[in-house]
Amino acid sequence: MFKKNKDGTPRAPLKNRRSDNTLVLAGGKHGTWTPHDLRRTGATMMQALGISLELIDRCQNHVLPGSKVRRHYMLHDYSNEKRAAWAALGENFKALIAG
Repeated sequence: MFKKNKDGTPRAPLKNRRSDNTLVLAGGKHGTWTPHDLRRTGATMMQALGISLELIDRCQNHVLPGSKVRRHYMLHDYSNEKRAAWAALGENFKALIAG
């Protein structure tokens, strides 16, 4: 079920990651969808909702680019902002489900 390299050989397992089919959604009936695809879709939907790229990165726990000094001294965790972003995404899902 895993995606292959361009030459068709299996990709090497990533460090600290599962490398079996337990993470393939719907048993692979609809292709090789994994939770990472949902992560990417959620980020795209947040972007469409007007949430800033920096806040989306923070919601996904990405290491932000820039000065190590800035990362060391500026320690605000953006928890309220992230909570609002996740709530907005949840409301969007509710609206999609409701039709």
